[in-house]
Amino acid sequence: MVDQFIAGDVYDIYNGATLLGSSDFTPKTPPFPYLPSGNPGLDADWAAASTYSSASLLFGPGSYSLSLAPSSTFPGGLPAGYSVRLNQTAVAVPEPASVLGLLAIGVLGAGSALKRKLK
Repeated sequence: MVDQFIAGDVYDIYNGATLLGSSDFTPKTPPFPYLPSGNPGLDADWAAASTYSSASLLFGPGSYSLSLAPSSTFPGGLPAGYSVRLNQTAVAVPEPASVLGLLAIGVLGAGSALKRKLK
């Protein structure tokens, strides 16, 4: 999650009613500097600008009901916009050792059926 509109916003991140954490914010001088490349659409620039808060959370397998809310513990900012990016990582599942056995039985069955058909 990255703050995007007015610098200084801090958001709380919830799973249902459980607070998971808050975005972090470190003020910079001057308070509203231009971003390094001048293109606020680039993710790297948003994340690198310390006047904008950001948060990164890693979740394990399961279902989540995530929500964002302006932080009640931080008196600054003007919560007006943020972006959220979800990255999903596929986990490799090993094939069972019996796959080769099933393949061999299938080949034997097909060979047997072909032999009967030729008789």
